[in-house]
Amino acid sequence: MGEDRKVSLEQREDIQNASKELLRDAQWTEGTIAGIERGAELINQPWYRSTAFLFAAWTAVAAAVAGAATWLIVRWRTRVSSRRELARGDASYSNVSMDLQVTELNAGTIPEASRYGSTVLEKHRTFMTKYNTATGLANQVHALTPRALSRRPNLKLVRSYADAAAELDALDDVIADTNALLNRASAWAPAWDRQLAPYRADLAAIEQMLSKHHAEGDSATAAALRSFRDQSHRDIERWTAELADGGITPETALDRLRDARTHLSELLKNHADTVIDGFARNEKEAALMRRDMESAQSGSKAKYGRTYEPSILGTVYPAYYFLSVPTFNSGFTTGVHSVSSARGGGGSTTGYGGSGGSFSGSGSSSSF
Repeated sequence: MGEDRKVSLEQREDIQNASKELLRDAQWTEGTIAGIERGAELINQPWYRSTAFLFAAWTAVAAAVAGAATWLIVRWRTRVSSRRELARGDASYSNVSMDLQVTELNAGTIPEASRYGSTVLEKHRTFMTKYNTATGLANQVHALTPRALSRRPNLKLVRSYADAAAELDALDDVIADTNALLNRASAWAPAWDRQLAPYRADLAAIEQMLSKHHAEGDSATAAALRSFRDQSHRDIERWTAELADGGITPETALDRLRDARTHLSELLKNHADTVIDGFARNEKEAALMRRDMESAQSGSKAKYGRTYEPSILGTVYPAYYFLSVPTFNSGFTTGVHSVSSARGGGGSTTGYGGSGGSFSGSGSSSSF
């Protein structure tokens, strides 16, 4: 073997192994011939049969197969998601289309003198414009082929259609409830129940929130939340009874509900200070947690799952006006993860440190 005919150390060992058994048996000639033949075979081996080439080839094939499989899975999942969003959009769009005339009749009898009614009517004035936009999106997405539904840009288009239709579907329900409640029509009672639903859901979620790890469930602010929850259940019953016998007007009932939800928001902000003080070890960590919790209240739908609340208060006031229990949970969870990541994954230890300030503002504030 010369410099131009070298073999690797592994191949050299292979040549030696071809001779070893024969040489051990003192078959000198046969052992020599076996080694020479194996050496000649490896020295003259074509490049495409070399171990390195075969290994590289198989690696490339495996990578290509894995890449193709991943691509097919992504396309399949995108197509499934597109079809699901398309079904969601079609259901909402169908509801809106069937109720168009009823929605117009309801809007026509909402009292404009009511501050709640006037704001809902402002939303109604853009209703048909948004409906026409949703119609255009519906035409676009229904023109897509099954293959086109597998592409991510088209999934975004279908999701836009579904979101637009869902918002319209929620808004026409609010228009109907506003008309029924403010005019005390025959359907006022279920309309009032739907206004109470987001508040009741928050009250029901308080105990689960306080039982979470690092939630400071034994603190004074936690006790204040529990006390407020119990009193609120009694208040709801009293408001409903007074509304039924004419003791208060629908507007007064909505005012009381707004004030109660604003008070709950303040109590949640106070408790946020408590849990931040309990988890953060220093002012830098406290500021990091506070940033995430503020972002949860005023942040984007994409990051925090914020959705339009289909209620009169949800239509009259911006999304950040009331702090809900799910929003609190989302912000706190994100804040804990941020601090844990900053600690290098060592976030299991609870410490006490400066809070770097406190939450402030009322229900009308866009930040803590």
